[in-house]
Amino acid sequence: MGLNGHTLPGHLKPDLHGELNSWIHTWDTRTKTIAMVIFIFGIISIDKLNVILLAFSLVMIAALSTRIPPSFMWRRVKWVFPFLIFIFVGLLLGRGFENFQDSLYFASVVSLKALTSIIATIMVLGSQSLEEFFKGLSELKVPQTIISVLFLSYRYIFLYQEVFNNTYKALLSRGFENKFSLHTLRAYGEIIGALFVKALDRSGIVFKSMEARGFDGSIPVGSNFDKLQIKDVLKTAAVIMVTAVLLSLDWGVI
Repeated sequence: MGLNGHTLPGHLKPDLHGELNSWIHTWDTRTKTIAMVIFIFGIISIDKLNVILLAFSLVMIAALSTRIPPSFMWRRVKWVFPFLIFIFVGLLLGRGFENFQDSLYFASVVSLKALTSIIATIMVLGSQSLEEFFKGLSELKVPQTIISVLFLSYRYIFLYQEVFNNTYKALLSRGFENKFSLHTLRAYGEIIGALFVKALDRSGIVFKSMEARGFDGSIPVGSNFDKLQIKDVLKTAAVIMVTAVLLSLDWGVI
């Protein structure tokens, strides 16, 4: 079972623009992944809204400079917006209206941190092939079990998305009206419940099939990376420096 053993429609591939030529496309996968992880952990550690807004602005500028079409970024981000809205509303109303201003500030910080991290991740994943990304993880000595889980999670997210779309089309063909009502919510609840049951059933079938084919928990990804170049190290150092500056601003050091 290899990395190329699956096919997806082009618009679903995270690496659809991996062949472009920009500063991030020519960045070594290993150091690029390290820089992304450090940056995201730095973003998560920030507590001030103005610093988060600065970080978000820098990420948007970086994303626009990668030559990756904004429409590509938007199609990925829009799937996350319902979860971000859910988190924002939950944090906003979680402590009632007595501390509404503090809740609004906290909800804005958390939601913006999540959005900034997501855009940074999409930008990194969209600038390389999926195969290169998993090879880079292998080179960084990430356990094969984790790589296998990430790969299979990626693969089956789209599989279940297809199942959901087919189920939704079946509902529309039976006269289902997508409007805010108790009947609609009940229908969506039944669909989600059925998908969970189908997911459990299918995961058991897939596991038995993979086990019968000798799957031992690891997916061979190989490794054919060249030696690191100075430009890759400098790019990583620049990201680490920007992260350090943002944290310093948040902590009031500068």
